[in-house]
Amino acid sequence: MPSVDALNLIELGAVVLGLALLARVATRAGISPIPLYLLAGLAFGEGGVAPLVTSSGVAAKIMQDWGGHWEAPARWSCRSC
Repeated sequence: MPSVDALNLIELGAVVLGLALLARVATRAGISPIPLYLLAGLAFGEGGVAPLVTSSGVAAKIMQDWGGHWEAPARWSCRSC
C-alpha cells in the first residue's frame, strides 16, 4: 500500500492536472480560465461535491522544505479528523 505522502502527492498532481485541463478547455472555448478555476474551487472545496483535504498539508510541507515559512490557514485543516 502506498504511503500517505505518496497519496498526497498523487492528489496534488491530480489537482494540477485538472487545472491544466480546465485552462485548455477555456482556451479552446475562447474564454478566460479563471471562472472555471472558481467553479472547480466551489466543487472541490470545503462543502463541495468532493472536498480535497489531504493535499492542503502537502503544499505547506513543500513550501517549508523549499525554505519558506508558510503554514496552511486553520480553515484548511480537516475538522472531522
